[in-house]
Amino acid sequence: DESGIKTFINIDVFPYDNAPDDEKKLRKMYKKRDYLRRIASLKSGIFLRKYWGKKYIGFVVKCLKTLTKYISKVVFLRNPIKRMAKNAKSFALVDTSKVGNFTGHDIFVCNKRVFNDFIDMEFEGKNYKVPVGYDEWLRSCYGDYMQLPPEEKRVSHHDFIAYVAD
Repeated sequence: DESGIKTFINIDVFPYDNAPDDEKKLRKMYKKRDYLRRIASLKSGIFLRKYWGKKYIGFVVKCLKTLTKYISKVVFLRNPIKRMAKNAKSFALVDTSKVGNFTGHDIFVCNKRVFNDFIDMEFEGKNYKVPVGYDEWLRSCYGDYMQLPPEEKRVSHHDFIAYVAD
């Protein structure tokens, strides 16, 4: 990136767990996930970089990060990531008709029948297995994913600028 730090291309892997069919229970799971994510963010100091930017990373931010870690150990939950995983698996043994992403940032919920079978699809000259209900899944996650957003909204959601090494 522009600061000279070598970064790599990442592949995101999102686990999908059984989601409750009851809408109230579903909202409660996502609300708990978001709370636990905020606690984890506080404990790691990510919120400092995200909301204050790189300009202020230095001695003050490091002090605040350290202070936040100690305060969060006393005031907040221990192991928020483990608790998030436990929340995600809370319906693992329940027969539900839906799946959801309870460890990510967004709310993705869909009928689990979209994953009942897989079909081959070509992408850039190669065949890959995709869920038979890929269109339903993508629409539940992204809306009309086949429609490009307006040009002014075609921006990166990452907080770094990447370059290809020569």
